[in-house]
Amino acid sequence: GKTRHDGVEVFLSYLLPKYLKVFGNYTYHKATFEDGVNNKKEMPLVPQHMANAGVEIYLPYNITLRPEMQYARDAYLSGDFDNKLEKLEDHTLLNCYAFYKPTVGKLGLTAFLGVDNIADVKYSSFGSDWGYGSSYYPMPGRTFKTGISFEF
Repeated sequence: GKTRHDGVEVFLSYLLPKYLKVFGNYTYHKATFEDGVNNKKEMPLVPQHMANAGVEIYLPYNITLRPEMQYARDAYLSGDFDNKLEKLEDHTLLNCYAFYKPTVGKLGLTAFLGVDNIADVKYSSFGSDWGYGSSYYPMPGRTFKTGISFEF
């Protein structure tokens, strides 16, 4: 059937050269069915509110520290077209990355270390209920990452 998506997204950033950049965004997204038995009900798996915020701190020796926060509000489970069942819970995640970006001639190098979900929050970004009971897809807990890239 027909659906309607209304929303707005705002992104802000402020750069203080050589020291830091502060950034953030907010998204409001209302997705509804527009006809049939579920008319005006919210679409499953679409959180109405999401936000991200962080800061990049420029340190000596070409090192950048980037702590950030991600928030997603609750959303109805997949299959819950009439909006009567429990919801996926809202969650807030804290992440932090450190980047090393030396200048080596014309070669661009970036190496990073990072930790996602520092607080080891237990959450699901997908869940369903098709009449057989609710099931959830659990997301990873605290996750460590590292990587390196080259630009020629």
